Amino acid sequence: MGIALQKAEKIFEQAIGTSGQDERVLYDNLICAIDANDTPELQALSAKARLNKGVSLAQENRLPEAITVFEDLQKSCAASPLTAVRALAAAAMVNRGFVLALQQNTLQALAAYDDVVDCFGEATEIELLEQVCLLYTSPSPRDSTLDLVCR
Repeated sequence: MGIALQKAEKIFEQAIGTSGQDERVLYDNLICAIDANDTPELQALSAKARLNKGVSLAQENRLPEAITVFEDLQKSCAASPLTAVRALAAAAMVNRGFVLALQQNTLQALAAYDDVVDCFGEATEIELLEQVCLLYTSPSPRDSTLDLVCR
């Protein structure tokens, strides 16, 4: 049957209260415990754990590993029927672009930002448009498109 939502939430809260390797171990344990559980709340929590793991890696300047985590989250969740999960995939895509920019990979970062707009720029869900609008402050060839979406 898998992990109960209440227990999963407790593990997630523990992870948020720690940092570094201990935080990532808790996220990994949670992700494994949830595995393929199709409960919407657990799927969203798994996606949050993966996003937070990527952020944790980026904060420790483990940028290539962070990019891999963000890419995996994008691949597995961008087409989810759950808006909350797709919003987390969009956040992972935005974070991927940010990390690429930190690595001075400007063209790749811009391409990553364009991917966010291509995937979610036509969305009607506020949670998805919020991620697209975050890009408005980043220079991009798509500034005119973003301006229309974010007004």
